[in-house]
Formats: sequence, structure tokens, C-alpha cells
Amino acid sequence: MKEHKIVRYLLQGRIFTNIGDSILYMLVIWRLSKELSSPVLLSIAFATLAIVDALTVFIGPLVDSTVPKQNLFWMSRFQMVCTVCLIILLFFVKLNIHQHGVVLLVVLLLTYIASAVIYPSGEKLIPLLVSDDELLHTNGLFHTSEKVLDVAFNAVSAFMISFFREDVIVLLIIIFFLLATRFHRIVAYYYESMQRDNFSGYKKERYSIPKYVEELKTGIREIKKHTEIILLFFPLSIINMFYGIAMVGLPRVAEVYISDMAYGYGSLLMSASLGGILGSCLICKFPKSIYAPKKYSKIFLFIAGSAWLIMSIIIKYNFLFAFLFIFISNCGINMMNVMFTSIIQKEIDASLLGRVSTFTESLVSIIIPLGNLMGGVVLVLFNPLLSQILYGIVMILCGILIFPSRIR
Repeated sequence: MKEHKIVRYLLQGRIFTNIGDSILYMLVIWRLSKELSSPVLLSIAFATLAIVDALTVFIGPLVDSTVPKQNLFWMSRFQMVCTVCLIILLFFVKLNIHQHGVVLLVVLLLTYIASAVIYPSGEKLIPLLVSDDELLHTNGLFHTSEKVLDVAFNAVSAFMISFFREDVIVLLIIIFFLLATRFHRIVAYYYESMQRDNFSGYKKERYSIPKYVEELKTGIREIKKHTEIILLFFPLSIINMFYGIAMVGLPRVAEVYISDMAYGYGSLLMSASLGGILGSCLICKFPKSIYAPKKYSKIFLFIAGSAWLIMSIIIKYNFLFAFLFIFISNCGINMMNVMFTSIIQKEIDASLLGRVSTFTESLVSIIIPLGNLMGGVVLVLFNPLLSQILYGIVMILCGILIFPSRIR
């Protein structure tokens, strides 16, 4: 079917976008960490990216009021242009170490913002292309590329950074963004040929700030109608704050207890990504009752938290076992994340999905920048393992004590 062909091209475009995003992300984070050697600056970089995630609530109404197939194509092209500008600066402009770091961070932020438009635009197309019975399976595939494979690509990027020059890596990033642009262009062509673009009417309507604000309010009102979604926000926000602390500390933990080369950090990320991939595969086999999170969420969080806590303790003695337990932890985390995405897509009308999905993403992510900044303080004052231990304990407590029992 033509719908399935579009979904396949959409998935391929997202995968190439993720590869480019992940390589650029690892390049910038590792350069800031190793060249400037500042936990505080590294935490600020993490916090800046997290703020972009938190502000995606303002992107939702724009996604709903524009043509998603055009968003995919033009934002992919914008990412490619940004990285082309980066390679020009690297080749023809002599930068000192601080200017170099600033340029890398600015390019990362611009491409990150573009991805914040690309992902909800793709999610908006999914319910229009697949049936409710196929929704969970399709979301599992897309979640694997967006939330899991990007971690795998981060791991591979860590190995690349150890063996290739920076200009070569940036050229590879350009190639991946070019491929993403090509597949998103194909998606636009096939989708238009189906004559199913329900959002074409927005092309002729002038977009204004009052309209933007009103559509944002509409998304918020829609969220208020769904108690089972609202009840998830508090525990997920707490978990995300300590996630922010843990992510700032993880590169340091890898450097101290595994290897001071980039591949030590990359190996941890690879183990985590493999666990996430397994979680996505397992969630695709779950029955439709997965939409009732009460039955499963506590189990997923308890397993994830226990495994992360064990990883934090055992890494001092045997880092191979640490790989195993971070694998198990991310398996549970990813099953919970896919379930949450499916709940939203099933409950929310497609015409409001862009603003609602970005709003919910922002609500649970808005606390991460604070966690990132706290992570820098933890690294300065305490053993870096504390950042990981706290994350594991909080997941366990949220799973057992805090996670709402009123959810159907």
C-alpha cells in the first residue's frame, strides 16, 4: 500500500536525521568535555539543549498549522546548510579553542531546533497513515529511531571521534543530512499524490501571533480533558530532573572507571541503546491493554531503577557487568516511553496532535535543564557515581511510591 511506502520513507528519513544529529552531538559534547575540561561548562551545554526540548511546546501550534511534509523537507535542508557553514568555517577560518567551542555549540543548537520541528511533523503523519491496530507497532519502530538509535549512533560516533579528524566527521554529517533531505522530499511527493493532505488549507491562511496563542491554549485545554495523561507528568518530571544530573555525570564516570578515551563513554551508550532497542521490540508484542499504564508502568520503572542502581555500584569492580545492567535499565525505560507516546496518540485527535505532543514533551522535559546544572555541581563536589546512584534510586521510588495508582 502507498501508505506503508510513505511510512517506510518517513522512517528512513528520520534514521538519517538521527545519525547526523547524533554524530554532531557527540562531536560537540566530547570537544567541550576534553578540550575545555569544565564540568560547569559541560552542564551548561546539556542544559541549553534541554531548554530547547522544553520549549518545543511553542513549536506544536506551528506544526499543526503548517504542512508537515514541507516541514520535514525544509528543516532537513536547513540542517544540511548549517553543517556546510560549519565545514567552511573549519577550513577557511582560524579559530581559537573558545571560538571553536562556541561555533560548534551554535551549529548544534540550530540543527537541534530543526529536529524539534522534524520529529513532531513526522508523528503528525503517522496516525493518518496507519490504523489503530498498527499504531503501537509503528510507534515502536519510530521510537527506536528517535529515542534509541540516536544513542547507538552516539556510541558509534564516540569511536569515530577517536580515529577521524573533525573535518572528516563534519563531512559525514553533511552526507547524512543530505540523505535525510532526499527521503523527506520523497515523502512529500508520495503524500501529495495520495491527495490526503488534510492540512493543505493552512497554506492559504495567514498565520498570526493571536492565532498561535489560541492554538496553544487549545492544546492545553485538550490535555486537561485527559486525567490519565496529567497524572503521569509529576513522576516523569522528577525522573527527568535526575536523568539530567545523571547524563552530565556519565561521561566522567566512563572516563574514570572504563577508559579516558571516547570509546569508554561510547561503550556505555551502546549498551544502553541495545537495551532500548530490545524494549522497543518487546513493546510491539504487548496486547492493546498496554494503553492502560497502571498495570505496567510500576514494573518498568522498578526494573529500570534497580538495574541502573546496580550498574552505578558495580562499575567500580567490573565494568562488563555495568554494561549488562545499563542494558536492562534502558530496556525498561524505553518500554515506558513508547507506552506514553502511544497513550497520547490514541487519546488525542490528529488535528491537535502536534501541539499536544510537543506540550507534553515540554512538560516532562522542562525540569531537565535544572538537573543538568545540578549535575555540574555534583561533579565538582562529589564522586561522579553519586549522579548515577541518585537516578536509580529516584526511578525505584517513583515506581513504588509516587507513580499514580488512579490511572485506568
